[in-house]
Amino acid sequence: MQTLACCLGYKAEYKQKLGGRTDGCATFYKQKKFNCCNCIPIELLVDGCPVLDRPNVALLMLLEPLSDHQTDGRSSACICVVNTHLLFNPGRGDVKLAQLMFLFAAIDEFASITAEPGPKYHPIIFCGDLNLEPLSSLYDFIVSGSLHFEGLPIRAMSGQKHGDFGRRLYPQYFLLPQVDVTDFCQFFDVMEHRRKASKSRHKWRSSEESFSSGTVHHSLNLVSAYADSRPEAVTAWFGDHSRGARIDYIFYSADHHNSQFAGDRLGQGFLTLSHILQLPTEEEVCESGGLPNDKESSDHLMVMASFLLTI
Repeated sequence: MQTLACCLGYKAEYKQKLGGRTDGCATFYKQKKFNCCNCIPIELLVDGCPVLDRPNVALLMLLEPLSDHQTDGRSSACICVVNTHLLFNPGRGDVKLAQLMFLFAAIDEFASITAEPGPKYHPIIFCGDLNLEPLSSLYDFIVSGSLHFEGLPIRAMSGQKHGDFGRRLYPQYFLLPQVDVTDFCQFFDVMEHRRKASKSRHKWRSSEESFSSGTVHHSLNLVSAYADSRPEAVTAWFGDHSRGARIDYIFYSADHHNSQFAGDRLGQGFLTLSHILQLPTEEEVCESGGLPNDKESSDHLMVMASFLLTI
């Protein structure tokens, strides 16, 4: 596949799943359109942490659009493209929350363009198989930027299982300070580095204010490219249950409507959603024989979005 992609003018970066597994995350970009400024593979695993002990990975890339209107061929904006595949297990919402927090902390460090308590970021496209469904607690966390998780039933957090019973999540047994990921989805060491480098008079959070509160936040301002699509649309099919699910996503950082903030962002660029590839409904997939079938070779369907980048 990579040989064919190269012939078509694409270049790829790949991060293999841990443990010698054959799958992983790959991101392709057209070399005539983008220059790769930086690429970092992320392993969502921390030694000694029970909720970060799985082999899942992610790939972070900073792509610079190549412009025909500038003498050096480069634009003034970059895009942070994130690709991941979170834990499959439908009943382990605690692991998926920990993986999201760790990944958001990595994005915060990778995509930031200021050294302030609440940094500004390059435009972000965050996509992958997240193994969580819309209307779930974890989906709400991604799009709202906040989740009070204390006491939530772990099995129901991803929306793939239902029932208000079973083990619940409590901060004192979740991500301990030694993991370094704060309740604001930032690495505390990174925040300390920013504090020392910044001349800001804003109050910086202490270690005591940063961990084990029972509520998590992030500042990436993400919205789903498929937020307005048909609610019954599906991206994957579980053949053993003969049902569809929406577990694959493209999120992107939306431009704030606040004109003052938007003015600050113009130098770094912002994304506007242009088009999406419409998805079939569960009924339509069922009528075609489920997935895979004679037209679709996978149990997942492709999600696709086009964006306009204002620079």
